Amino acid sequence: MLLGIMARTPRGSWAGHASFGFNEFFSEFAKQGISQESRTRIAETTAKEINAVLADLGLTSYRVDSLVIEPFGNEVQGSRQEKWAGHIMEHRSVTLILREISSDRATRCVL
Repeated sequence: MLLGIMARTPRGSWAGHASFGFNEFFSEFAKQGISQESRTRIAETTAKEINAVLADLGLTSYRVDSLVIEPFGNEVQGSRQEKWAGHIMEHRSVTLILREISSDRATRCVL
């Protein structure tokens, strides 16, 4: 639930923590003309930032291993890039792999 709140919150808009929120991830990831390598780097950086916020808030039992945008069907018309942008911006669909620190258990959270 907390990750869902972070996904809807613009970074820095919560007075409790200057780096809380990653709503900008969606628009950055969906920008036209950026390479898949850049998208991968954005996702990795965002996961690290989420983990830093969780640690600062004392939530150290879990960490985000990755943010994954999964392929989807034909919900949005147009080019593949337009599909990515429309899907992410309208539906905020992203999968986070959340790992429990004390074990090898991982949980898939779809936002």
